[in-house]
Amino acid sequence: METKRVKTGGRRKGSKNILTQDLKNSITSFLNHNFKEVEQMWLLLEPRDRINMYTSWMKIVIPPPVAVSTQEDLFKGIGVKIGFIPEEEE
Repeated sequence: METKRVKTGGRRKGSKNILTQDLKNSITSFLNHNFKEVEQMWLLLEPRDRINMYTSWMKIVIPPPVAVSTQEDLFKGIGVKIGFIPEEEE
């Protein structure tokens, strides 16, 4: 069985990445302050370039889905075991 490594530094578990949050805030601020110019440039783009721009911005705004490797991981910590229900004895 693999042993877990002891955490010796870095961010605390569950804490937000400040650099990522600052970057998101900066991009949001830029877009808010330059919306009219960005909108005008958007209209000049080729459809392919609009899609690329749109999808790249969506990656910044919408967090990616978190993968769940097994059903046990999905229900970890809530006391549910999937796959076995004992039969009642008569």
